Amino acid sequence: MSTPTALLGRVALHLKLITPDQLAEATRLQADKGGEKRLGEILVEQGLLTSDQLQKVLSARQQVVAKARAKQAAVQANPEPEVERNAPPAAQPAAAPVETSAPAAAAPSAQPSAGSGASAGSTDRDEQDLVAFLRSGVEQGASDIHIHAGTPLRMRLHGAFRQEGDAPLDPADTERMLHAAMTAEQRAHFHAAGEIDFAYTVPGLGRFRVNCYRQQRGPDGVFRSISAEPPTLEDLASTATGSSAAPTVSSAASPPSLPRWKTWGCPASWRASRTTTRAWCW
Repeated sequence: MSTPTALLGRVALHLKLITPDQLAEATRLQADKGGEKRLGEILVEQGLLTSDQLQKVLSARQQVVAKARAKQAAVQANPEPEVERNAPPAAQPAAAPVETSAPAAAAPSAQPSAGSGASAGSTDRDEQDLVAFLRSGVEQGASDIHIHAGTPLRMRLHGAFRQEGDAPLDPADTERMLHAAMTAEQRAHFHAAGEIDFAYTVPGLGRFRVNCYRQQRGPDGVFRSISAEPPTLEDLASTATGSSAAPTVSSAASPPSLPRWKTWGCPASWRASRTTTRAWCW
């Protein structure tokens, strides 16, 4: 326990009657006088405390001392049992076995494969919405399905965009759907870099090459459908007439045209490769 003099100074500070500098000066004066005068008397002589304030501090100090003594007496009356140092630890009761029922067989559906994996924060509903968008695009023969925050769902059909509905996608809903296509590691990379490329597979529907990136309006994602079989000569021939959604192959001398206002949204690696394949920019 602190000495009465030190405790009086702490109580006076606690009651905000003096400042730390004033207490230090009064303590120095007490030491210079050899401790003949009490600290309270010096504080009153220096005009730092009135007599009434000093009585208030003394009363508060007495209450602090009484509480400390009562606490010490309670500890002495009820000492904690000593634990034998070398005593073996008490055996813990064995946990009762938990019965778990076997999961019911789920009906086959077009859900993402384990390799893609929905990340934390996404729900089954988010996965179902994403798969529904992709299925709609694949069934209509779209080469790309665009999921952009703040705009309605769009898909590229025969080289031209087509909008699905008029309602714009909410940024939070868009991010959850894109997260449903990512693993935990991919989602962490997306948040750190603001962009990620990966492959995504939906059993029974197909594979997709995916680019997700973040813009001012929110997250965006483009899913390019990848056919399980390479295109035939007939497919390539029909592409020239605009009757197929298969990707167009261009020569280095005649790269496909690209809207100037869209090129800024594409990664540099895609812009550099636009002379050999159709650019993915939009």
